[in-house]
Formats: sequence, structure tokens, C-alpha cells
Amino acid sequence: MTLYGLVRLSHLLAMAVWLSAGLLAPRDVCESLERGAASCVPLMGRLRRTARVMNLAAWGTVASGLGLVLLGRGWATPASIWWGLALTLLAILVGRVAIRPAVQAIVAVQPVLDGLSAPERRRIARRFTLGVRAEDLLRLAVLVLMAR
Repeated sequence: MTLYGLVRLSHLLAMAVWLSAGLLAPRDVCESLERGAASCVPLMGRLRRTARVMNLAAWGTVASGLGLVLLGRGWATPASIWWGLALTLLAILVGRVAIRPAVQAIVAVQPVLDGLSAPERRRIARRFTLGVRAEDLLRLAVLVLMAR
């Protein structure tokens, strides 16, 4: 296999991990918040592991994508690939500005979670879910752009 082929394979694997790693996290958050404060301690561990995997996969996707550009057409790379890179960086930013604060909100309410009503718990879970699904949509758009 050529160097380009190896970089392409690593790019596809990193993207597959990034696309799939967080798919079940919103449901996990919702169910854990419904069960109460005691369920949030193991939830935070799972979310930390998921975030670590997703961050590594995201930056692996970016690095291998740039490697493909350098090994391939360079600046003559099609515009859809550059748009894909821009949306990828935007997806990473969404994780930083939407998902991370939602997780911090879960940590902040954990001591009083058992005293919160069901609608308040759902609102907290929804905030997390909206951030994750926004990032999912951006990654899906990137996949469509890259697969053209």
C-alpha cells in the first residue's frame, strides 16, 4: 500500500470513530439524569472517555485530511474538501462552545439533582443533546462534501 493509501485509510478510520463515538451519549445523559445524582458520577467518567476518544479522532481526522491534501493535489484540492475542512473545524468548535458547557451544567447541578423536577432534568439533558446533534449534523455535512 502506498503512503497516500495509508493516510487515506487512517483518515477514514479516524472519521468513522469521530462519527460514531458520541452517538449514544445523549441517551446516556438523559437516562442518568432521570435516575438521579448517584448515576451522574459514573456518567461523568463515561463522558470523559467519550470526549477523549472523540477529540483524538477529530484531530486525527484533521491531521490525516491535511496529509491527504499535501500528498495529493495540494492547493489545487477541490473546493468541497476545503469546505469540509472548514465545517470540521466548526464541528470541533461546537463541541467546545456547546457540549462542554452543557457537561459543566450537569456537574454543577449534580449535588441538587435529586431535588430537581423531571422537566428541569429534561431541559439539562436537552441542552447536551442539542450540542451533540449540532456537531453530528456538521460531521454529516462534511461526510457528504468529502464523498462527492
